[in-house]
Amino acid sequence: MEDLLIKNLVKSFESETTFDSRKKNNAPFITISREFGCQANELARHIIAGILQRGHHWSMVNKEVLSASAADLQIHPDKLSSILNDSNRGMFDEIIEAASSKYYKSDRKIRYTIARIVTSFALKGDTIIIGRASAAITQGMKNGLHIRLTAPQKWRLESVMERLSMNRETAMKQITAIDHKRFKFQRDYMKASASADDIYDITFNCSTVSHLEMARMVLQLMEERKMI
Repeated sequence: MEDLLIKNLVKSFESETTFDSRKKNNAPFITISREFGCQANELARHIIAGILQRGHHWSMVNKEVLSASAADLQIHPDKLSSILNDSNRGMFDEIIEAASSKYYKSDRKIRYTIARIVTSFALKGDTIIIGRASAAITQGMKNGLHIRLTAPQKWRLESVMERLSMNRETAMKQITAIDHKRFKFQRDYMKASASADDIYDITFNCSTVSHLEMARMVLQLMEERKMI
């Protein structure tokens, strides 16, 4: 028991050190946040293709954040996903990790772990991080470019209906629920004095700007900022 306590204390110290190092980070990275119905993966692929044409190699991180966080917490990714999608849970309510583990994982622990994993990807650099409140988590880190994808609800509704083969009512419920969950998740990482609109460098309207056009503008800005 004492050895376990020591290991946890060391791990906590190392985590705090990682977060402190954010201010010294010079590695370039991008975060993409999106309203449900807007396609961040497609934009990321266009950006990465453009970066590759310029002789550099970047990667895209999406579900990897969830997988790495689940591994760190020693729970199944499906369990963690279920916890994060539970709109009835309180941010600081304690939840049971799994019946076989005999350990409890608090929302605070889960939130901190996800933040640490997102931060580690950003520190590594040459990475596009999609979702997971990555813009809020990495706000203040150097050489980060934060992108927001949005669109009118009607456009997103049509997009979801077509892409996921949903009827209008189901798609509307899905949009409302997921937008709300994403807003709450991001809010948990925001500084008290910060506004969600203030953390993004660029906001694109997906109903009027194509992913290819977005990528060209992003690449130009990255070159001007010497990120590539």
